[in-house]
Amino acid sequence: MRELPLGHGGRARRVPGRPQRGTCGDVPCRRRPRRPRHCDRPGRAGRPAASARIRSRPDRGRRGRRAGRRPLRALASGGRDRRCLRGGRRAVVRGAARVPRRAVSAAAAWSIALGVDLAFGEPPARLHPVVGMGRLVGGLERLAPADPARATSFGVLLALAPATFAALAGVAIGRLRPGPLRALATAWTLKSSFALRALLAAGRRVERALLADDLATARRECVALVSRPTSDLSAQGIASAAIESLAENLCDSYVAPLVFYRVAGLPGALAYRAVNTADAMVGYHGRYEHVGKAAARLDDLLNLLPARLSAAALVAGAAITRDAATRAGRVAVREHARAASPNAGWPMAAAAGALGVRLAKGGHYAFGGDRDPR
Repeated sequence: MRELPLGHGGRARRVPGRPQRGTCGDVPCRRRPRRPRHCDRPGRAGRPAASARIRSRPDRGRRGRRAGRRPLRALASGGRDRRCLRGGRRAVVRGAARVPRRAVSAAAAWSIALGVDLAFGEPPARLHPVVGMGRLVGGLERLAPADPARATSFGVLLALAPATFAALAGVAIGRLRPGPLRALATAWTLKSSFALRALLAAGRRVERALLADDLATARRECVALVSRPTSDLSAQGIASAAIESLAENLCDSYVAPLVFYRVAGLPGALAYRAVNTADAMVGYHGRYEHVGKAAARLDDLLNLLPARLSAAALVAGAAITRDAATRAGRVAVREHARAASPNAGWPMAAAAGALGVRLAKGGHYAFGGDRDPR
């Protein structure tokens, strides 16, 4: 049979000088011939062959880019750089820096909740989750036994039960289908874990009453900030009590919920708020000496880090002038242990140093210098 030349409409049987496809020389073979992956050209004088140069650079890619470099599009694509290779394939280069979506969504949720708090304040009591936590704590407190040992054990249940229910509520909200309902529920419950606008508004009311020399109104408004009796406080005593409460509640009402939300999400923020509510209701000596001990100890444990972060925030806020920031940091480190609480002394001492005033509670503690706060 006559062999057809190349380019003819038929099929060429054999190309002169080249083995037939499917054979390795004279031996039949099923493997398809592969293209050589490197060049065996001899190198010039003093240089190795091209194949040796290619093999000696394992960090260089197909197109000559170094593997350690990432183009800008790698950041925009979530840390993956898809590079074109031969044959239309794409290589995925992992390891570029990227911002997790969860962190972005958490920051957005906190920003929305903070905006709602500053714009609208507290929701009605019948819709406020913290009011429900308080009712649960109050109901459990009425069931507390009179025996001191049993009351102490019951106090553990009183501290943990509201926190558990609050955390489960946060988990349930997180399991909702993504959409407007989940976003609304998250913002509403997260906003209830802190009360920055209410705290600042209470401080402003006391300030306005003191500036107007209305001592009776100042005493009445100060009740919203402190638990101590205010009927016999002077103007300096009211100002000191208000500043102390604002500094201490900066931790309870904003910094601590933010920390626990960042660490454990919405369940963590709600659980902290439940423990703090229980401590605010029964964490006192006297009538609640035994039943409130667990709530008080747990609240102290949870506030170890937020209290010190609050003091650091006050020192940073006092950095408008270098002297105020230095004084605030020095007073916080030196005098925080004067308070009986392991945490409350940090923000109060930092506030006294930042303002350059004396904050004192008769028979308990005194921070700062000799100048009265008014």
